[in-house]
This record gives sequence, structure tokens and C-alpha cells, in this order.
Amino acid sequence: MSLKLNSPEQLVFYEELKQAGKLVDFYSENQQSMIEDYDEDWLKDFDEEYGYAYRNHLLMAQMLDWSDEQMNKLFQLFPSLKAQFRAEVIHPKILFFNLATQQILCVGLGRKYRSFYIDSETNLAMAITYVDCNPTALYLNFNDLDYHGFIEDALNYLEDFGSSRNEWWGLPNEEDIRSLLEEEPSDDGQYRFEDEGDDDEGHTKEDLEEMLEKLDRLNMIMDQAKDFYVRFFPDMDFYVLMSDVEC
Repeated sequence: MSLKLNSPEQLVFYEELKQAGKLVDFYSENQQSMIEDYDEDWLKDFDEEYGYAYRNHLLMAQMLDWSDEQMNKLFQLFPSLKAQFRAEVIHPKILFFNLATQQILCVGLGRKYRSFYIDSETNLAMAITYVDCNPTALYLNFNDLDYHGFIEDALNYLEDFGSSRNEWWGLPNEEDIRSLLEEEPSDDGQYRFEDEGDDDEGHTKEDLEEMLEKLDRLNMIMDQAKDFYVRFFPDMDFYVLMSDVEC
């Protein structure tokens, strides 16, 4: 591949984004305190088991509230990304920079909150293991040194968020459900929302309670996804970042 990700100018840009809270270096000494799954020596354990090639090879950037200057610099240093940020396409929300394989993985949510994963240089979709039983060579190569499984976790959480968010939008508002439960049912024993008429089938009390349970479950799944990303980007509003998709 012709893509280059570790020029002196690019390395300086990564540091600028880190300082701005827009990029993390997963396999760095400064990052290990954020990882709750392993003890404090997990990097040392990886060094002993795998060597040092994995160190500082995997970066993740979140694309919320970038200045024009930052975006211009991004396209100057990584021209292949221009294709993913054209006006007529849904833009990525997350970028993974793999300095070992010299690849950029563009990740986002499209119509109905479906996840997409695209290699920036080839502009080809990367089939991911849990989405497709036959992951592409592009993805397998990209994922090779990710011994902790950060990419898999990040994409799983995003996939869970997207499917839950789409289902969440198809349900009535929690406040409307609770307000309706405080009222008496119609003569036929059914509850109906304001936008439903007498000809509509209506809902039983059990139906409404099941809606509330489903909303609680979906909110929990979405919050778990948010918590994963906010662990690395404490100042990021995850719900804002993921909001501008086509339903």
C-alpha cells in the first residue's frame, strides 16, 4: 500500500489531537491506566509474550467538533480520507490509524444506524467477523497486532449501539408511556396514544409495561457503548457524535 501514516508531520499531528482530547494511542504507557480489564503490568506481559511491534501502533480518533483547521490538516496529511468526507456521503464517526499496517479504518453509522467499516485507501468495505462469517483480508491484517482486542470491542459496542438506537426510535417516548399508564383505559380496555384514534387497535397495560422494559434494556445497551468510548474520550458527548444519521 502507498499510504503513509508515520511521517514526522503526521506524528506531530497525532500529538496535537491527543492534547485536544480527540485521539488516543491504545498501546502506550499513558493509556494503560484507562484499561480496567488488565492489571497494571499488562503492557509488560504483552512485551514478554509478543515482543514490541504492537506498541503505539493503534490510534483511535473521534470526529466530534473538529475545527476547520484540524480538518484541513487531516486531509492534507491523509489525502485518501477526502473520499470519506465528501458532502454526499455519511461521514465516519471514528477513525482507526494502524501505523504497523499503514491503514486507516473509517467507522460510522449509516441508514437506520447500520454500522459501516471502510478502508480509506481502497474505499472498500471491511467485512467484520461478527457481521460477516468471512472477514476480509483487509480487516484481518488490520487487526493482527491488536492483542487486547480494542478494535473488536469498539466495533461491537458501536454495532450494539446502532441496532439498539434504531429499535429505540421505533418505540413511543418513555414519558408518554408513563403518562398514558396514569390514565384510565378506553371503554374497550385499551390504551391509546394521542396520535392514535378509536380505530387503532390500542395497547394493553401489559403492552405498555413491556415497552418500558424494552426501553430500559435498550438504554442500558446504548449507555454501555457510550461508557466504552467515553473511557477514552472523557469530554466527548457520545450521543451527539452518533446523532446525525439517516433513520
